[in-house]
Amino acid sequence: IKKFDTVGTLKNKKRSGRKPVLDQRQCRQILGVVAKNPSASPVKIALESKNTIGKQVSSSTIRRRLKEADFKTYVVRKTIEITPTNKTKRPRFALEYVKKPLDFWFNILWTDESAFQYQGSYSKHFMHLKNNQKHLAAQPTNRFGGGTVMFWGCLSYYGFGDLVPIEGTLNQNGY
Repeated sequence: IKKFDTVGTLKNKKRSGRKPVLDQRQCRQILGVVAKNPSASPVKIALESKNTIGKQVSSSTIRRRLKEADFKTYVVRKTIEITPTNKTKRPRFALEYVKKPLDFWFNILWTDESAFQYQGSYSKHFMHLKNNQKHLAAQPTNRFGGGTVMFWGCLSYYGFGDLVPIEGTLNQNGY
């Protein structure tokens, strides 16, 4: 009550608090490092901060500065490399079959094979990007590697076929 009488409010006054560890120039330098290498982790940036900005800072400081600058962390999605030729062929193929009658689709068997990795890393990769750069968070997939098992499956208008494990590589004879 005494405080209300003298100040006119019950809220605490804003205090100065601790001075920031990084000044604006050093923050811009950190953001420049992230802009050059968006997949660098805050821990890695913090370890290299002595060389880049001349001051050792913690990874949590880096994370706070990224958050203040509206950087968000995205999981890098895997993208399949499509050749320019296939980019033009795909719409033509779709337009050719879109108006086929229902009887046509009774005789179609859809097949696909897929490889699943049982060794190695399925780990996620992260990137620090601004909202308008989200589309840049893509990582090309590795098409050839070891430690995988391949399966073949099919479906038609009438239902699903069996899921068949494939040993070795699938060629025209094995298909």
